[in-house]
Amino acid sequence: MKTIELMAVNPGLDELLELARKECGLRLTRLGQTVAEVIPTNIQPIKRITPLHPGTWQVGEDFDQPLPEGFWMGRE
Repeated sequence: MKTIELMAVNPGLDELLELARKECGLRLTRLGQTVAEVIPTNIQPIKRITPLHPGTWQVGEDFDQPLPEGFWMGRE
C-alpha cells in the first residue's frame, strides 16, 4: 500500500483511483495523519477452470445408499 501526502501533492480523483489499483491500495495523509485508505475491488472475477483434476476420483455406485447403522453408532 502506497502512502500519499495530500499537502505535498494535489492529485485528481482519476489519478488516485488508478494509483490505488496499481499499488493494491492507497493511504492518503494530511500533515502526517491518515485521513483515508482507498482499497480497490476485484472488478473482474477470477475465471474458474473446470475440471481441475479430471479422473482423480469417481463417485461410488453406492453414493446415494443409506449409511449402515454401525456408522451412526461409531462402530464403522
